[in-house]
Amino acid sequence: MLGRLKPDYVLYQKNSNKPLIVIEAKRSAKSIKDGLAQALNYAKRLRAIIAIVSDGVVTRCLHVATEKPLLRNGEEVEELLREQDALRYLHDHTYRSGRQIESQEDLIRIFKKVDAKLRRIGLQQGLPRFMEFAYVLFIKVINELEDEKGVTDLSSHLHWSTLAIKAGDNLLRDYRGLIEEFGKMYPGVFAETKITSPEPLEFMIAELSKISLLDVDADIKGEAFEFFIRRYSRERRSDLGQYFTPRHIVRAMTSLVDPQLGESIFDPFCGTGGMLTECYKHIQRRMDKTENSLRTLRNKTVYGSDIADVATISKMNMIILGDGHANIQKTSAFDRLSSGEKFDIVMTNVPFGLKPEDIANSRLRAESEGANAACVRLCLESVDWSRPNARACLIVPEDILNSREAQSLRKDILNKHYLDKIISLPRPLFRGYTTAKTNILLIRPKLRKGTSSVSFFAIENDGFTQDTRRSRLPGRNDVDRLLEERNDKKLWREFQPADPSYNLQLLEEIKIAGRFPMHRLKDIVELRDRPVRITDDMECRDPTISTEHNRISLRKSSLGSNVRVKNRFRILPGDFAVSTLHTQNCNGAVAISDGEYHATKTFFTFRAREDMVLAEYLFRVLRIVLPTLRKGDLTGRENYKRDEILDLEVPVPDLGEQRRLVQVLTDAQKALAEAEAGVAASLRQFRRSVIEED
Repeated sequence: MLGRLKPDYVLYQKNSNKPLIVIEAKRSAKSIKDGLAQALNYAKRLRAIIAIVSDGVVTRCLHVATEKPLLRNGEEVEELLREQDALRYLHDHTYRSGRQIESQEDLIRIFKKVDAKLRRIGLQQGLPRFMEFAYVLFIKVINELEDEKGVTDLSSHLHWSTLAIKAGDNLLRDYRGLIEEFGKMYPGVFAETKITSPEPLEFMIAELSKISLLDVDADIKGEAFEFFIRRYSRERRSDLGQYFTPRHIVRAMTSLVDPQLGESIFDPFCGTGGMLTECYKHIQRRMDKTENSLRTLRNKTVYGSDIADVATISKMNMIILGDGHANIQKTSAFDRLSSGEKFDIVMTNVPFGLKPEDIANSRLRAESEGANAACVRLCLESVDWSRPNARACLIVPEDILNSREAQSLRKDILNKHYLDKIISLPRPLFRGYTTAKTNILLIRPKLRKGTSSVSFFAIENDGFTQDTRRSRLPGRNDVDRLLEERNDKKLWREFQPADPSYNLQLLEEIKIAGRFPMHRLKDIVELRDRPVRITDDMECRDPTISTEHNRISLRKSSLGSNVRVKNRFRILPGDFAVSTLHTQNCNGAVAISDGEYHATKTFFTFRAREDMVLAEYLFRVLRIVLPTLRKGDLTGRENYKRDEILDLEVPVPDLGEQRRLVQVLTDAQKALAEAEAGVAASLRQFRRSVIEED
């Protein structure tokens, strides 16, 4: 049937000669994508149900008939399957257990109702409400695990089914006793419940009794934490810099790091423990499960810290996975660093938004660098760099890559270590928490000469829509490409960090990083402040700038008698206007004015020095450079100083090269517009044809 072709492995249904799964094993240097096509070809010829390809780090599973990825409860399967699991895909690429959660919307529906119930009894918004819900979630999952084993170590009064038949004061009394018992079993995980009314308990238990959580291939407590903290953050700033890292990004980071049994993994800002649980599962799937290896996994593998109570959620996650919770501490990572602990791997999402006073007791505090840089330095000092395969994988705000205050940190990363990769993440990834642009840094031990070049990859399509709903998109995306082709040199752009600022940001729109002289903005422009006093009989034209289109327009026109701020300045045609007001929609936006406006101090104006820079070139470069001022900010509002913007460094080639670059972009944009117009015309013609045929 296959001739000379030989798949690596063929698994047959028990007691039959019918092929069930075809598996292709690829070396890590090979492309998963090519291997998957090969496995699919073999599987079709053998009439197998499933085709799998794995390089030992990344595993992809396809349903042969539909040629779609296998989905279990809405999540893509990324592991080898047992026969009983594989047979669930006889007819389709999806499997969902009968009592399973249908979608994330089901979870959100429960979270909203729980939040409302806990609000009515006076529990503080955010973490306090979430912790009470997390206790109930934990008890539910632990009981499901006990039921699956068939033998329970829990006494009957600790069982979910016993709890579920209680109501009123009896339920509240037994629940308090249950929390006390679990507190004895797992010290440091449970605290005394703050629930004083049986009503929210009755609701949570009733809702969770309807569903099974055991097979949900998702971090349920992480999803709940994101919901409660995100809702809380809309109304006030979190002083802990807490952000929920999306699970598909955590999985990608785990695959890039590829932790091995015997290595220690530390997350100094672990939150709900999403990164630690993924690393734990990554190792667990690939190891030989001997008594010694399991002991190593449970006791000497994952380590974490978080200053907030949310650290206990990380402990709960580890207990559910099979333990390992003892190495997770509710403490400041800066205090823990003083113990001298070192680890093979540090993997975390740096809590951007901290202030220097948040780390006041740390020797790493450096006001010239800021708290973000101090967090990155802590991560680097927590790695045992004497080990040849040591590594740090960090999500950092973009100001680490380009701000002047982090210049010393960048110099140390490049000279004392080897910055292997930078992965640019899409801006909407942390929408709801911050507008900050983020990147993944993969750092390894120093090469002979430090870092001479860096590999760069930009994730633009992460598999979810870029709006606030973040709905899943079908088809292959940039995260898939990153994992499946991670060892293909064609995937990565190599670039040399620019001296002397050690700037690590790639200017994607105009590829000029490191090629042209850098000048501060204030040295290539002329400031144009034109004070004006708005009189009562004067028309005041109040401007706004769209960050999406970088155009200035009239926000409101008012008679001077109705204007509160009388002292303004004129913006005239041809002026550059820059907004210094940071909001969710406007941060350092720039536009060239086509009319006269009367602006407040949230704007300032200048003109390009024609002997040094073309206005059109400067406009295009500023559209790239100005957003780098975005910082980790949960309030959605922050004012930047004019001097901060004027100190930005701008690449300035000679005037001839500027004209050429502008023309290249102009031609490309024109071609794109023509192509889009052609597509639109074709769609209109198609619709007319369909209507006429009907």
